[in-house]
Amino acid sequence: MQLEIQYFPIEWGDVVKFSKAMPIISPGDQIQMPGATSVKLFDGVEMYGAPNRPIIFEAQDPVNEGWDGLYTSNGDIYLSNIIIKDADIGLEIRPNAIPEQYRHIWINHVIFDSCLFGIKDLNINDDLTDIRFINNTIVNCDVQIYGNIPIVKNNIFYNCDIIIDPDFSAPIQHNNFYLSMTNFSLDPTNITEDPLFINYLSGDYRLTGSSPCVDAGYPGVTSNDPDGTPPDIGAYYCPQTTISSYTILSADAEWYGIYYINDDFTVDEHVTLTIQPGTVLKFPDLSSGVVEFDILGDLIAEGTPEAPILFTSSDATPARADWNGIYISPDADDNITIIDNCIAEYSIYGIYLDYASPEISNNISRYNTYGYRGRNNHPNITSNQFLNNVYGVYSYYSSGTYSNNLIRNNSYRGMYFFGTST
Repeated sequence: MQLEIQYFPIEWGDVVKFSKAMPIISPGDQIQMPGATSVKLFDGVEMYGAPNRPIIFEAQDPVNEGWDGLYTSNGDIYLSNIIIKDADIGLEIRPNAIPEQYRHIWINHVIFDSCLFGIKDLNINDDLTDIRFINNTIVNCDVQIYGNIPIVKNNIFYNCDIIIDPDFSAPIQHNNFYLSMTNFSLDPTNITEDPLFINYLSGDYRLTGSSPCVDAGYPGVTSNDPDGTPPDIGAYYCPQTTISSYTILSADAEWYGIYYINDDFTVDEHVTLTIQPGTVLKFPDLSSGVVEFDILGDLIAEGTPEAPILFTSSDATPARADWNGIYISPDADDNITIIDNCIAEYSIYGIYLDYASPEISNNISRYNTYGYRGRNNHPNITSNQFLNNVYGVYSYYSSGTYSNNLIRNNSYRGMYFFGTST
């Protein structure tokens, strides 16, 4: 909800103060800050959002007027699952106002988005301050770090300029620096690839299942991810799920993350499986036979160009026919089922429509026996790529429309029609 701080509204130029004695903010609160306002954190403040309900600090009028940001100068500070947007300085950690006081400053799972400086002027030169900057995502912000900071790990720095004090001696490891400039040499544990957010332009900084940040974090500074896998880099982790035995999905479900489907999986009649963009489904190459993925109900698999849904082999050296493919049965509802912006690879059938005619568009089907196979149907197959299969398109006793598809390097037939009118 949008929040006015309990008993007073926030006005231009205000300094809003939070301490441990003032627990007036909750997960899901959204605080819109007028121009020239700031937030002071002091005296042991603990500010915890939740992964799906972060606390948000943002400018009231981000187009015309930003706000100053958050700062702290004494006491323990614990921040987690918070988003700080459009500030001059997202977070400024100032020297301890009480020099003899030992303090902890722990910042984790915080997003700094489009601030002039995400982190600035951490002038901490004493041994009495324990700063841990772990599993955060910093996007379109400059960063300045000075002084003694023991832990800077598992963070994503996306399009940032990062300046570190030359006397800074603590290791900066297991971070992702993408499109970012630094004044120091990167430790080899850091990576520089695109983190592959779900949607960078809309501010959805969750990781796709194909992100190089998955399982790439340093486990020694934090526990494993909630699913028990090694920690990811960044503020959001990508959940991983293993399906080990034959499963019939009997209730509607929505999937996001990485799914290891190690035995036959069926979506039952009148049940809908919705797969979010960026999700990865992996199927093993079993000596006992191929794993099937059968849709007797409905499948809504709508990826995006930036975050396609990937159906692939889990084998270390994948090969054609490792798994069966996406099978859409005659019982699927053509008005519900859709396969769009997906990649299907290393299977037998790629995408198989059996007496079914849902929308099939903007997909890549590659390294399969059949890129697309259709039987007794009349689909619209539009703007797909069928590449490096045995058959690019194989259709029999069917009609339909095929338009704007790229069909290339298929070893036996690019397109094969039998008893078909198209």
